[in-house]
Amino acid sequence: PPIMAASKPTKNPSKLPLPTYTFSLSSKKGKATYGEMAHEAILEIGDRTGSSVLAMTKVMMQNHEHLKLVHPKHLRNSLNLGLKAALKDKRFLKIKASYKVNPEWMKSQTQALRTKELARRT
Repeated sequence: PPIMAASKPTKNPSKLPLPTYTFSLSSKKGKATYGEMAHEAILEIGDRTGSSVLAMTKVMMQNHEHLKLVHPKHLRNSLNLGLKAALKDKRFLKIKASYKVNPEWMKSQTQALRTKELARRT
């Protein structure tokens, strides 16, 4: 789980420091990756023109409770990295500032699942 480190108080109350968050890689075991969470969010939104990063973030925050503990800057950066990786794998299509699930990728994944199921049955 994320650990919130205390920061030093300042004299000027208008310039209060933001809390700092640290994350360990071992805490991510069993959780979906940001690319997978973005994929779920795009499918849930279901917009034919694509889903914006802000809309995906809102849906992800509703569906995954552990993201409410993540600092917004860290969440945005991690989501952007996940989206870049998914674009590289041709999982998503980027249209202007929106993302859509690539239909060719979906076809290849369903075909791979069918072949696994057939191999498991025999």
